[in-house]
Amino acid sequence: MDLKFAWWNCGLSPPSTKAKKKEPNLGFAISIITLLEDREVDVLGICEVNEQDIDLINNIIESLENTDLKLVNLYKKQGNSIEDFCLIYNSKKLSITSYGESLNAWDTVTDKKLKAGISANFILNDNVPLSLILCHWQSRKSYPHESPQRIKLGVRLRTNVDEILSNNGNSLIVILGDFNDEPFDKPIQDHLSASRDAAFVLRKPRSLFNPFWSCLGSMDEIKHHPRSSGSCYFQDDGNMTHWKTFDQILFSSAFLQPNWQFIDKGAEIINDIPIQDVDLAWNEISDHYPILSHIRRIA
Repeated sequence: MDLKFAWWNCGLSPPSTKAKKKEPNLGFAISIITLLEDREVDVLGICEVNEQDIDLINNIIESLENTDLKLVNLYKKQGNSIEDFCLIYNSKKLSITSYGESLNAWDTVTDKKLKAGISANFILNDNVPLSLILCHWQSRKSYPHESPQRIKLGVRLRTNVDEILSNNGNSLIVILGDFNDEPFDKPIQDHLSASRDAAFVLRKPRSLFNPFWSCLGSMDEIKHHPRSSGSCYFQDDGNMTHWKTFDQILFSSAFLQPNWQFIDKGAEIINDIPIQDVDLAWNEISDHYPILSHIRRIA
C-alpha cells in the first residue's frame, strides 16, 4: 500500500484577527483539488484557511464524481486565538476515528501561548492505527529565531509524541507542519528530537525521522531548480538566504522498519502546481509551496 502525505500553508487566511484576509477564490480552491488528484495524495493538511475557504473547498470535493476524498474542518476561533487548519483524506485507505484535540499549552512563566498543534487519529484499511498531528507554530515575528518560546514549542510537541509512544513504542506517527523553523534549528532537531539520520532513529526509536533535510538544496539542485532550496520565501529574515525549509513532514521510527519504504527520499517540494486563475501570480497566492512525502508499505 502506498501512502502520500502532503502539507500546504496556502496563505488564504492567516491566523490573526489583524491580518488581511483574501477573498475565497474558486480558481485557487480548484488548484488544491488538482494537487490532490494529480499527485494522488492520501492525506493533505492545510493551514491559513478560515471557514469560508473550507466551505468552498468542501463544496468542490462534494461535487466530484466517484471521489473517496473527505474533508475534516479543524478551524476554531476563540477570541484572538485561531486554529487555522483543515484536513482532506482518502477514505478508501484510511478511516478517521477522532480529531480536533488541541496540543497547545500556555507558558506558565510568561503566559504566552504555545501553539504546538492539533491531532487526528486514523485507522488504515487493515486496522493499523495512525496518529496525525498538524502544526502551525508561531511566526518568527511573534517568537524570534532561537527565542525561549520556540524552544518550548519543540518541548511541548515532544511531550505529546512521548504520550503516544508510551502507549505503543511502535506507533505510526506523522507530523505535518509549518514550523517557522528549519530542520537544523534547535526546536526541531534537539527538542522535538527529529533527526535526518535513519540509522540513529532506528537505534533510538523514540526519536523522529525528518526526511526534509534533503530539501535544503545541493548546489546542483539550486542551479537547475532554484526554488527547490526551500519551501517558503521569508523576506523579513536578515540572514544570508530568504528561502527556508519551514514546511516539513516528520515520521516516527516505525516507518523505518523493513515493512515500510520511503519513495524518492520521502521529501518533495511541489513547485509546479497549475494555477487555475490566470489573473493570479504565485506570490499573490502564498509564500509557501506544498510539500509531499511518499511512503510504501511492503507486503
